[in-house]
Amino acid sequence: MTKIKEPYRCDECGKLREKDANRWWVLSAYRQRGEFSMIWLTPWNEEAAKRPVSKHICGREHVLTLVDRWMATGSFVPPSARPVSSVEPKSSSTRKEGPDGKDDAPS
Repeated sequence: MTKIKEPYRCDECGKLREKDANRWWVLSAYRQRGEFSMIWLTPWNEEAAKRPVSKHICGREHVLTLVDRWMATGSFVPPSARPVSSVEPKSSSTRKEGPDGKDDAPS
């Protein structure tokens, strides 16, 4: 097998694309005027694969996963890989009640 110049990995599972791979896809999403979004999907195309916005997908199952995620969230990035929200969860109170039901915190 010949080594390819620019190895690509599936953006969903990390599988390395081999030269004779014939079930790979290139997937991209575009926003126009901040209102209209469009997905562009094509069988493997070297020129399309080089575009910075392109996702490299190893097969039908991962194409469907990414399209479903994009339709639900507007992003190809899995929720587990997104930055944590800057909103802090509410912390529980450190005050405790005594046996008489009154607050034990010093006054």
